Amino acid sequence: MRIDGSYLFPAPAEQVFTALLWPETLARAIPDTERLIQLGPPDDEGTTFKAWVRSVDGLAVLTWRLTPVRRPASLRLAIWGHLPGGHLDGSGVIDLVPREDAHTRGAYALELEAPEGALETAAAQDLAHALCEQLAGLVYDSTAEAGVRATSPAPTSSKAATPSPVPAHARLHDIATPRGRIVALPAERANGRGGVRVWAERAMWMGAGLALGLVAISLVLAVAHRLNGHDT
Repeated sequence: MRIDGSYLFPAPAEQVFTALLWPETLARAIPDTERLIQLGPPDDEGTTFKAWVRSVDGLAVLTWRLTPVRRPASLRLAIWGHLPGGHLDGSGVIDLVPREDAHTRGAYALELEAPEGALETAAAQDLAHALCEQLAGLVYDSTAEAGVRATSPAPTSSKAATPSPVPAHARLHDIATPRGRIVALPAERANGRGGVRVWAERAMWMGAGLALGLVAISLVLAVAHRLNGHDT
């Protein structure tokens, strides 16, 4: 059977080309993949992968080799393996055509051989389309992330930074943690003129005032007692 089609990828051709040869990306792009490995490093024959893919009929074990013909414009594909209904063999080509808007038109054409009933043409077309959709989402996410990193302002040194209009003792610390971001008071708020030390100073003065008040009351009572004694 022949499987062919095309898909518009929201990324440059070089990025789509690299994604097709990257095992981590392929493992996430191929639907229902239980395991995917790269069989050795790339060589003159290309890069070879092996995957275990779960379907409603059972487990398929597939091996394929991608050989660059013209980077990043074209790759040659050879695929073989075992489906739940029998052996699979196939070959084809993948072409990547860059566009002026930094997108890439990907086109594929595959010839597959399998026992009758082991692989339906519609199911193979749906699988190819789902793979393209997943791959497009992955390359789009990586492109957007790279764009955010490229446009983010570079951190400035403390010497070159503009002095903050907020007093140092009133600034907050923004701390990144594995569970998210938290905002904390700076150390001087807890150990400097504010926080614990302020309350300690207040307690000291309150205690001193109370002691003076008690001394004054005692003196008044003593004088009054003495005067009462002279009157009698």
